[in-house]
Amino acid sequence: MNVFLDTNVLLDMFLARDDGSAADLFKQIADNSTYIVSVSDITVINTYYILEKISNKKNARQAVGILIKCCEINVGDSVTIQSAFNSDFTDFEDAVQYYCAKASDVELLVTNNIKDFQLSDIKIATASEALQFLFKS
Repeated sequence: MNVFLDTNVLLDMFLARDDGSAADLFKQIADNSTYIVSVSDITVINTYYILEKISNKKNARQAVGILIKCCEINVGDSVTIQSAFNSDFTDFEDAVQYYCAKASDVELLVTNNIKDFQLSDIKIATASEALQFLFKS
């Protein structure tokens, strides 16, 4: 199963901003060969940028190193960007995330901003819900 992680889930993990669900989910799917962990290229860029600003360059580089090692990085090409631009999503960055996920045949998109993905035809879950759905059923 291909699981796409939105930027906010990774920031929750790297900054310990949630109850630990994001980190637990990442570890479980990254350690299980049944799953492919996918992120967009913009997620990698934004994660580095935000972590460098909030924390420091060393932590930002460590985080990106983890993403490079553990994730399939989906590139937002011109079709992805055009689809996002023409979509009815209210948030452009979320639309780019969605169309990146869609182009990669993702089966589950994990975000902690579910309300921003109401137009999705991909299954959407928070990190906590994804843990329940994937590992506790």
